[in-house]
Amino acid sequence: MKTVTRKQKMMDRKQQMFLLKKKLKDKIAEKEAKQRAEREEKKKADEEQKELSPEEIAAEKLRQLKMQEDADLELAKEAFGVKDDEPQGVIDAFKPETKEDFEKFAELLTKKILKSERSPFYFSFVNSLIGDISINLEVDELKKLGTRLSAMSSEKAKQQKATKGKKKKGAAVKLNAGRDDNYEDYTVGGYDDYDDFI
Repeated sequence: MKTVTRKQKMMDRKQQMFLLKKKLKDKIAEKEAKQRAEREEKKKADEEQKELSPEEIAAEKLRQLKMQEDADLELAKEAFGVKDDEPQGVIDAFKPETKEDFEKFAELLTKKILKSERSPFYFSFVNSLIGDISINLEVDELKKLGTRLSAMSSEKAKQQKATKGKKKKGAAVKLNAGRDDNYEDYTVGGYDDYDDFI
């Protein structure tokens, strides 16, 4: 067997230390070179910035601001779990849960659908839509819907008669659309503002 003397161990340690120091010196040199290159790039960018006209400077600031806003938007999307393949519309993203939510949802849908009411295919669409969305309703709910549609039809007929007779009478009928005017919510203890006039 080969015996290692103390002197040889010391030499091995010195060599290891020398190699470590050499590696450390190389790393420090690389780091300094990288820092020098970054400083030079920054200096060049500053010089180019000084050479830009005020319009170019403003355009660059707007570009940087836009990049920052895009990054913030992406961060917010990621934080809230929104994916790019999901629809971004208000109606598409709306998830109603309460009665007020469903009323707001109905208002949004109505506004969107009424934009197409001048189309010759509008009646066919509404007819199909009402049939499709009411298929899972209970019998009582369907009766209420039918009653409302009948009331709307009657009032619309009255309104058309009134517009034809308007030239003679000058009276107009307002479309109620099956809504009840319930003023009980606005009275306190049976006292109503209209009682003052009676």
